Amino acid sequence: MLLRRMLSVSCSYEKAAIVGLARFQALWVMRLMYLWQALKLAERTIQFADTLPLLTEGYLRAGRVSHVSNQLAQAKKFYAEAIENQPKNVIAAIGLAQTQMLTGMMDLLPFLKLAIDIYFR
Repeated sequence: MLLRRMLSVSCSYEKAAIVGLARFQALWVMRLMYLWQALKLAERTIQFADTLPLLTEGYLRAGRVSHVSNQLAQAKKFYAEAIENQPKNVIAAIGLAQTQMLTGMMDLLPFLKLAIDIYFR
């Protein structure tokens, strides 16, 4: 009787673990789909931007989505484009510095100096 109870309890825990894993996988897929949609929306913003601040915002959004999805080379390109359009953009400078830190390129001094100069002005 006790063994049967123990087996039924372990089966219920196994079922809960399987259900929990399925939920986790479903949430992960949903997150990936939303990231893909966010990247496509940012690319549309870049494509149809009619002002420089809107273009920069599109590059920032694309950089952040790429950064979150761990595509650091692509994120660096987007952040660099945002800095090229607006050289005093602090968010783009910090994002580029973060991606460079994650990839091991430690040439951060120009970007940190730019961020500090902009912040204290």
